[in-house]
Amino acid sequence: MDLCLPSSVPCALRVLACRVGVSGQQVGVYGASASGAQAVAEGKWLLEAGEAQAVLVGGYDAMLNSIAFEMLDRLGLLSLRNDDPKAASRPFDAGRDGFVLGEGAGALVLETRAHAVQRGARIYGRLLGVGVANGAHHQVDAPADPRGAVSAMRSALTDAGLLSQAIDHVLAYGSSSPAYDALETQALKVLFGPGASGMSISSTKGALGYLAGASGVVDLIVGLFALQAQLVPPTFNLSRPDGNCDLDYVSHFPRRKCVRTILCNSFGFGGQYVSVIAGRADA
Repeated sequence: MDLCLPSSVPCALRVLACRVGVSGQQVGVYGASASGAQAVAEGKWLLEAGEAQAVLVGGYDAMLNSIAFEMLDRLGLLSLRNDDPKAASRPFDAGRDGFVLGEGAGALVLETRAHAVQRGARIYGRLLGVGVANGAHHQVDAPADPRGAVSAMRSALTDAGLLSQAIDHVLAYGSSSPAYDALETQALKVLFGPGASGMSISSTKGALGYLAGASGVVDLIVGLFALQAQLVPPTFNLSRPDGNCDLDYVSHFPRRKCVRTILCNSFGFGGQYVSVIAGRADA
C-alpha cells in the first residue's frame, strides 16, 4: 500500500486492517509512482512463499496539494497547457509537455486459485509474472539508456514463463513526459524487437491524469477489464504522432481485440521500474 508520505504507511495499514478485518502480515512499500505495482509484486511473492492464501494489495496517493504542485513545478515536470486542461495530459503525443496530477486509489485481492474456488470468488484474471528493476540513474531525470525498463519487463516475462510475442497489449507508464514516453518507447523496441511495431499500446494517464502511487494498481484493474471485455482502452489526447514515439498507441477510441495477456508498466522517480503481466481467467 502506497501513501504520499512513507512514514504514514504503517498507520494507514493498521486502520485499513481494522476496517476490513484483515489479519496477517502488513507490508508497506514505497517506490514512488511504481509503489502500487510494487505492492502487487510483494503480494505475489507472499503467496508463492506459502505465507498466505489471500493478500489484499493496493496503492493510492494524495498529490493535489500545494506542496506537491510547488515541488513538481520547480522540477519542470508539470504540463503548462493551462489554457486547455482537458487536453493537457497527452501521452506519446508530439505536443506533450509534462504530466497532469490526479488522485485515485486501487486495490485487488490476490489469492491462490484453490482458495478463490473454495470461497466461490469471481476470478477476474490470472497474475502471471512480475519484474522489478532499478535504473540507478537519477532522482528525477530519465536516463538515456532504457536498461532499467527493459530489465523489469524481461524479468516479468521470465517469471511468467512467456516469450515476448505472447504479450497482446501493453498498458504503458505513458506519463505525458517528453523524456519518459520516449524512454518507454525505446525500451519496448529493445525488448520486443520488430514485434513492437505490431503490438497495441495505451496509457490511461490521458484520461485519469498522473495517479502516482495508485497508477500501477489502477492500470492493472483496467487491464483485467480489458481481458474480460476483449476491448483495449484508448490513449486520450493523442492526436499528433511523435517521431520518437512511433509505435501503435491506441488513440481516441477503444479497440476491439483478442487479448490473452497484458503487460502493465509502472515507473517511479529514482529509477524504480515494475512490470506486471496478467492473463485471462479462463485461459
